[in-house]
Amino acid sequence: MEKQAELPKIWCVGVAVCAASYTFDRLFSYIAMQEIPAGCRVVVPFGKGNAKRVGIVLSCAEQAAQPEQQLKPVLAVVDKQPILSPEMLDLVFWLKEMTFCTYYDAVRTILPAGMQVQLVETISLAEPQPDCPLTDAEAHLLFFLRGAKTKQEFRRILADADTQGKKIVDTLVQKGFLLRQETVKEKTHGQTGIKMLRMAAPPDEVPPVTKTQQKLVRILQETGAVSEKEACYLSGVTTAVAKKLVQNGVVESYTVKPPLHTYAASGQTRQPADIVLSAEQQAVYDRMVAALGEGMHCFLLHGVTGSGKTSVFIRLIDTVVQRGKQVILLVPEIALTPQIVEQFYQLFGNIVAVIHSELSLGQRSETWRSIASGAVKIIIGTRSAVFAPVQNLGLIVVDEEGERTYKSDSAPRYHAISVAKKRCQTHHCPLLLASATPSVESYYFAKRGIYTLLEMHQRYNQTPLPHVEVVDMQEERTLGKEGMFSETLAQALRDNLESGSQSLLLLNRRGYHTIISCASCNQPVYCPNCSI
Repeated sequence: MEKQAELPKIWCVGVAVCAASYTFDRLFSYIAMQEIPAGCRVVVPFGKGNAKRVGIVLSCAEQAAQPEQQLKPVLAVVDKQPILSPEMLDLVFWLKEMTFCTYYDAVRTILPAGMQVQLVETISLAEPQPDCPLTDAEAHLLFFLRGAKTKQEFRRILADADTQGKKIVDTLVQKGFLLRQETVKEKTHGQTGIKMLRMAAPPDEVPPVTKTQQKLVRILQETGAVSEKEACYLSGVTTAVAKKLVQNGVVESYTVKPPLHTYAASGQTRQPADIVLSAEQQAVYDRMVAALGEGMHCFLLHGVTGSGKTSVFIRLIDTVVQRGKQVILLVPEIALTPQIVEQFYQLFGNIVAVIHSELSLGQRSETWRSIASGAVKIIIGTRSAVFAPVQNLGLIVVDEEGERTYKSDSAPRYHAISVAKKRCQTHHCPLLLASATPSVESYYFAKRGIYTLLEMHQRYNQTPLPHVEVVDMQEERTLGKEGMFSETLAQALRDNLESGSQSLLLLNRRGYHTIISCASCNQPVYCPNCSI
């Protein structure tokens, strides 16, 4: 009896496809003839029209081929290695479940914008051209495409085609006169560096050059090394002149990697150990150091304004870094980032990275890769920095944890503190929330013992807190004063004006009421038909 031939092995991959609506979002199954690790991006046919879509593999299982199986094949694999670690893949499923977003929305949130890919269609003339009849319209368009002198002119002719013209292009592709190719391109491949120029030979050994080249040579002899862009601008020549000098061996060209942040160039100028802590600060620091080896636990640091919470952060972060681990420090808004980043660069040098929305796409990609490689130990940033690809997390600090900016207003609508808890659970490290005005939830959890409450009641160097007075405007109305300002505020403004000082008034709302209440009994006015 003949032995039945063994069917070849195939892999069934679950792909999260981009631009999928939440109503039909799921992991779509495709077949592949090779194993594709979870976390790799792929190109797949999607829908009845088999439109090419970018997706990411979230599951891969080997199975025997079934003849009746009608799964579509994976068209192309974008990444050789997974771009998402197992922890990040777990975060994708967690975000999907907790925030009701699509799988790809979760992936797009975790990955920096510069690493996202897109399909780019290119059309070119086929060589050799087929021998088959053409209509007058087809021959007319093909005549102009063949006559295009540059690639830009060729693309412009295609772009200017109307609806009928696009149909003619499709026909020419079908007949083989034109080739249509779709390639996957990343929005940016990071910072490629700054092209620099310097003299390749001493001044007395420079070979003869033209008068135009002499202008560039003179600039390089005066300045030493300078960027190609600046050198050409100062000498009034084009980059072609610089290229010719490099080819002749007169000038040397090399590339330097620019710093990820403007403060990185200054380097480390201070030591974290130089910061002296007060008795309250030292007590908080000692408790947190003891917790570094206790696994995941949440701490709430409630310290009055000016109590020196940042100094505690710095000493604590230094301890974590000395133990070979990474730290994430979240701040509520970009406006606070520069002053904190400058201070941390002065204390820790180039092991600091910054993540926020005002970075360029190249900076975001380069920062992501530096963090993933382990070269960066301290990550400072706004809400999105909680997804930094750290491999050995030792601590997450959330400064001003009560701010609403930690909550995302677009899908996925995650809260950065919730994500921080999830990541701390994965890495078995503590989470430190800090604020002078913590959120009601955090303070409630601290009072209940779910969080550990740490308090600092005194300002650093015993400086007094400013005087605060709360004025009840209802009492002002009772006295017959219907103005916008209370008498207390009006008098304080008069005193400031007379003394030549300045005043700052803050409005918490923009001219609309949330409720209407009675001026006599303070009871709100309700709708007679509902509770509004």
